[in-house]
Amino acid sequence: MSEEPTTNGAGTAAPAQLHARLFAMPAAGAEPGLPAGLPECSPAVSDAADPGRFGPPWAGVCISGGGSRSLAAAMGELRGLEALGVLPQIGWLSTVSGGTWAGTLFNWAPAEISDAELLGPLELDPSQLRWDSGGPADDLGVLDAHAIGSAATRLGLEEMLAKAIELYYRGIAASELWPRAIGELVLAPFDLGDTPSRYFSWTSGWLARGILADNPGLRASDFLLTRPDRPYLITNSTLFYPPNPGHPMVSLEAPVRPAGAGGPRNAWEVGYDFETTPISAGIPPAFANAGPPNPGQPSSADLGGGWIDPFAMGSIAPSTVSPDGRFRVPTPPNRFRLSDAAGLSSVAFVYDLLDLAHQRGIHFLDDMVPETVYWPVYRAAQLPRNAARSYLFGDGGNLENQGIMALLRRKLQKVIAFVNTETQLTMSGNEVIVDSDLPPLFGLEWSGAANAYVPIAADSPFRFNQVFDRATFDDLRQQLWNRAQAGATAMAVQKNVTVFPNEHYGVAGGTTDLLWIYLHPVNAWYRQLHDTVKLAMDLEPLDYSMFPNYYTIDQLHLNARQVNLLAHLTSWNVASEEEVSGFPSNAEVIREFIG
Repeated sequence: MSEEPTTNGAGTAAPAQLHARLFAMPAAGAEPGLPAGLPECSPAVSDAADPGRFGPPWAGVCISGGGSRSLAAAMGELRGLEALGVLPQIGWLSTVSGGTWAGTLFNWAPAEISDAELLGPLELDPSQLRWDSGGPADDLGVLDAHAIGSAATRLGLEEMLAKAIELYYRGIAASELWPRAIGELVLAPFDLGDTPSRYFSWTSGWLARGILADNPGLRASDFLLTRPDRPYLITNSTLFYPPNPGHPMVSLEAPVRPAGAGGPRNAWEVGYDFETTPISAGIPPAFANAGPPNPGQPSSADLGGGWIDPFAMGSIAPSTVSPDGRFRVPTPPNRFRLSDAAGLSSVAFVYDLLDLAHQRGIHFLDDMVPETVYWPVYRAAQLPRNAARSYLFGDGGNLENQGIMALLRRKLQKVIAFVNTETQLTMSGNEVIVDSDLPPLFGLEWSGAANAYVPIAADSPFRFNQVFDRATFDDLRQQLWNRAQAGATAMAVQKNVTVFPNEHYGVAGGTTDLLWIYLHPVNAWYRQLHDTVKLAMDLEPLDYSMFPNYYTIDQLHLNARQVNLLAHLTSWNVASEEEVSGFPSNAEVIREFIG
């Protein structure tokens, strides 16, 4: 890792040691009401924060990955939820990749930036939108510099490459290029970048009564705090095996492929859900002896078991842990920053880098995969001092791209899932085809040979993802298709859905209500656009032929009109009062769902 002075925001030396705490995940999972063991609902937190935000209806929102497309779509979705007045009833927000960029900006943007600037103007009448004229609220070419979606105008393959080269020649280690680039291109314009280097945390009460009370050598200026009126943010990434100079890496737990069937399994095809919140970071479920061999030890390393304070990420393992979860460690040389949380959640290219490195022998590409030092909470009181290892991290979508597991782990009673996909709904034979990240949640994957959804393969990297049954999947697809074919927003409401227990994600099982909102062309909205807008879109097919499902990689860079069009559509998908083809309005569906 690159060297960086460990100083606080005022430029004074940081303390030699940090006093932090861990939160163990209960084996039985969380229960509604006061989910025992969850950091945000622990007694320590309830004393220093408003526990009312986690009250009934126990509702959460998850926003999928999808690069700049999901970033822009999320701006509109959050705008719509705010317009409906339901955000105060949303206790949790779980995000992946581009959804994490949006969630991070929404939660941590300075109070001086208004919600009107962050989310942009609400316009539920598409006919009022203009390509490059009219008032600022309706001009598609006008995008506030502090709008969440403005980050997409600074991204792109060329922009990221140029920034990576710049950072490399500034002395940034290869493994830090991606998170530091996200810090400068996405976060810094919102005063959330890495200069000065700051930790992040939750409320001022939690900071004062928890972290600062235990660490008098730290100051409030060392921390970025969330805005007080926001859902509790959970960002999702994937922890993989530690880097191995010997190449190739050995699998964590998956069986070796037979000879002639593609060689040994890639270790990075088995990952673990790593979640970061304002007050916690870690792998919630415990995995005994699932990690790499312990140096000098007969057993393999444990993984998971809960969370630690994020400001302690990157530390060595503690020598002792008190019964209430407190521990003391030397201050890590580098702070774990918002750019780390947002960057680790969005490294979509990690599979490609590791494949090139290990299957084709281009080993220097290993160095570009983000790494972070991690040690398990499981059996923390008995950890050897060398238990902390540098692990590879990737995009949360390398494991589960919807971000729904974090909400099911918390046994929420109502979940709104925004599926900001690049895959439009299609029909193949009698099968409705949806985004490939959804079927594994139902134990399925698409088989082109069979032209059908079939049980997920035993060697699939998503084989651990089932939490719902097949009948739920069939109902979901049919609801989405029926509404989309009628020109309405593709959404589906599913009540009292059975949730299967899932040990890999720490999901205890039970029931929940689901509202899926799937990104797909909406004819009822499009046909109302002014003719000049539709003509302009037709004259620029490279930019708008796939609207609203912009490509994740090829359209990482979006211009202001692309961002605004998508955000106006997705806010309409949430807050429109228009009934379409006999279906109730989107606003009515959401209000009824939240209750």
